[in-house]
Amino acid sequence: MGNGARHERVLVTGASGRVGRHVVDALAYDYEVTVLDLLPPVQDVPFIEGNVLDLDTVRASMTGQDAVIHLAAIDLGVPAEPEAYFGTNVMGTWHTVQAAREAGIGKVVLASSISATGIGEMRPDFPPDYLPIDEAHAMKPAHAYGISKLVVEDVARGFALHGDISIICLRPVAVIVESNLRRTVDRAANPDHRWLASYVTGEDTGRAFAAALRYDAPFDAMFIAADDSASAVPTLERLAGLYGATPPVRAPAWFEREPRASPIDASRAKQRLRWRPTSTWADVAARQDGGG
Repeated sequence: MGNGARHERVLVTGASGRVGRHVVDALAYDYEVTVLDLLPPVQDVPFIEGNVLDLDTVRASMTGQDAVIHLAAIDLGVPAEPEAYFGTNVMGTWHTVQAAREAGIGKVVLASSISATGIGEMRPDFPPDYLPIDEAHAMKPAHAYGISKLVVEDVARGFALHGDISIICLRPVAVIVESNLRRTVDRAANPDHRWLASYVTGEDTGRAFAAALRYDAPFDAMFIAADDSASAVPTLERLAGLYGATPPVRAPAWFEREPRASPIDASRAKQRLRWRPTSTWADVAARQDGGG
């Protein structure tokens, strides 16, 4: 399926979070946005104070909406007990999609995460099966946050089987925003830090969620990532050092064209959403130095 009908009025849950404000910015010129969150958004848009764990509140917030973007969750960067990650992220998603379907809303875009795969945990027992990593890769999360996001995608698949709602799950990698910029740039400069070094800017993430509103499919899930990585070390060399061997490379040209290419392949989002990342790591690093 391709680009779909226009959705004029969009409810965004969790829009006051670090990714949410970029999503609202991306929607601002083309949509009438309403925010459902515990805290008001920074933008001057209609605001409903409420918790996605309160089903009645979620149901009431759906009145008059054409589509929903669901971001509300306990983020991986927030210290929480395992049951809190799972309970909030899974039940909040269930309530949102259930209420949207009851209200006759046919489009929901959900925030999943690369954490749903488990690859970002950098466990020695779970190196990448192959590079670059795409949506067909095995998913074996062990952390409660990643498990919650895997279940969120299963919830979406289940609702999509009814045939009256389109649900698109986006899996952003490490999202760079102002609050984590310095920390992430410092981490990128540390050759001993265990991470994939895949990233995406908040602005590009916001545009991906806006683009997903225009994509029709019963269900889909896709990575959102920049084309390059945050490390100065070539990707294959770096991952070989982290895992003790280079994971199998399915697309050698991917890294021949750009040795620092992201280990995450966002081609599906590029093709299906007609979305492109606009930033490079050099652009991101320049922000810390006052260059943008």
